[in-house]
Amino acid sequence: MRYTFEKLSVSQKIRKIASIARDVIKDPARASLFWECVHWIQEDPHPRLQRAFKNIRERQEKLLASPSEWYHLYHDLLALNRETVGEEDFLAPVFDREAPLKKWPAKVLLCDIRSPFNVGSIIRTAEAFGWQEVGLCGITPPVSHPRVAKTSMHAHEWLTIHSFPCAEDGIRFYKEQGHSIVALEITPSSLSLWDFIPPGPFVLVVGNEEFGLSEKTLSLVDTTLSIPLYGRKLSLNVANAFAIASAVLTERLRKQEQEKTETETYPPPSSSPH
Repeated sequence: MRYTFEKLSVSQKIRKIASIARDVIKDPARASLFWECVHWIQEDPHPRLQRAFKNIRERQEKLLASPSEWYHLYHDLLALNRETVGEEDFLAPVFDREAPLKKWPAKVLLCDIRSPFNVGSIIRTAEAFGWQEVGLCGITPPVSHPRVAKTSMHAHEWLTIHSFPCAEDGIRFYKEQGHSIVALEITPSSLSLWDFIPPGPFVLVVGNEEFGLSEKTLSLVDTTLSIPLYGRKLSLNVANAFAIASAVLTERLRKQEQEKTETETYPPPSSSPH
């Protein structure tokens, strides 16, 4: 390992150490390799490597005490290389549960979403709210796309993922399973998200960032929802729109389950004839 490390350029060495520092957030066992690499650069006289070594040593106690400190170190080391940090690198470190608290009868179908960042963000949000499944249609990037996987924080590993050639195939698939099909789209007949009550298991259909859902796709859905907006802007980023909708719809499902449980536990008294 040391022989391979020594053959790297200065920038590559710093990038390698930064990468291992980020890995430690999810896998503390990587810390031993990190400190071994730090020991190696201590012996290198290059000014940038010495600045990296000093930076690490000065925050050693914080690294041992706080997992999030590794995340900050990752960015500081990249800064020594004057590297541009990608959008997905600004995601905060995540510490996951061993198992989900709940899986709700809700799924999302992504139709021709162009940006892998939007796809990854939606997948992460869907998993965080306990939704069961994500369908990918048309040009939507697959979960094997590195930016989808990175932005989703690999949340796709805990979801069922289906791929379809087109939105119509996806809608047909979920209708055959008995799901209501609900589109998130601004149309003259759209129902306000605030007023919608899920009728049972449903699939939320989300469309392209620029063009939304086609008329053909909209003709196949059972209900169309829109998010009321009160400012000058009349649109939202698709991942933000899904985050809002998924939060509201998940809360509706939670209340439905709570009311059902209360009814079963405390049934209303039967009316007796006078």
